[in-house]
Amino acid sequence: MQAWTRSAAFLAAMSALASCGGGGGGGGGGGTAVPTTPIALTSTNAQDAAGGATLAGLGSASAGGLFEVALQSNRALPRTHVLAQIMKRQIGLLIAQPISAAQTTTPCDNSGSTTVTDTGPNSVTIAFNACSDAAGESLSGTVSVANIVVNAGVNFSGTASLGLTLKQTGFPDFGISGTNMNVQETVNGGVDTVTMSGTELLATIGATAERLGNYNLVSVFDNNASTETDTVTFDYASTKIGGQVHVSTINSPVTDFASNFPHSGMLSLAGTGGSAIHVIVNSDESGASPQVTIQLDADGNGAIDTRLDKNWSDLDV
Repeated sequence: MQAWTRSAAFLAAMSALASCGGGGGGGGGGGTAVPTTPIALTSTNAQDAAGGATLAGLGSASAGGLFEVALQSNRALPRTHVLAQIMKRQIGLLIAQPISAAQTTTPCDNSGSTTVTDTGPNSVTIAFNACSDAAGESLSGTVSVANIVVNAGVNFSGTASLGLTLKQTGFPDFGISGTNMNVQETVNGGVDTVTMSGTELLATIGATAERLGNYNLVSVFDNNASTETDTVTFDYASTKIGGQVHVSTINSPVTDFASNFPHSGMLSLAGTGGSAIHVIVNSDESGASPQVTIQLDADGNGAIDTRLDKNWSDLDV
């Protein structure tokens, strides 16, 4: 599966798996518990921890583009952001053009439909009914946005809940769910800043389950420079690494709108016993190998014990 497709969906966003029933309506999550006991970073788990945390965190931050349309920005997301593309269009309709009836159903571009329900003066729910904007992919489940405050063209805020399943031909189903996601957006001179924060977001893809805890994801969409800059902080856990590490930003990754992956930036992972990883972005998917460098300090003495040179395609689950 394309790594950004998985990660953008992770809203984790994007995406609260085992215990959060976010939004209801047939999507996201599942019953697999994600282990959250802090673990040490070692040469054995370095690639899985670095790859999973990087893709999940940056993909979740990128999902800020789902809400960017609240202020009627028309920027297109990279082609691999399948989930984001579908939701971007639909959320844009429900927020930018308030519905006049209690419930409205509209067909999706390829097949299926979406149903928007007015659940209050400042809240709406959109149900995706096998909604497909292109052959081979569909989205089912719900997104609810409550406490909506919009100052058109200036700022937006609300509280989102998700419960979604993305199906793509040839790839494992991707499930996401989450509740109480605080979303804020401001616009200034063609620069949109979207902040998403909350306690828990989780996702499943195939047999792997992931969790973002205590997350704060800030995405700056610069429509003048055609770039997205992400600053992230969260606790990352997954069934693949068997525990949890803390993730923070050293240098904010920058992604061109025309690319699927960032071309610069650095993230830091912190494990127990002083163990740490630096994930250095050398280039996007069009650059020469290695596109990503993983540096492991297993004993916390400040020296690099293991260096892994990888490409973006190596980092997906």
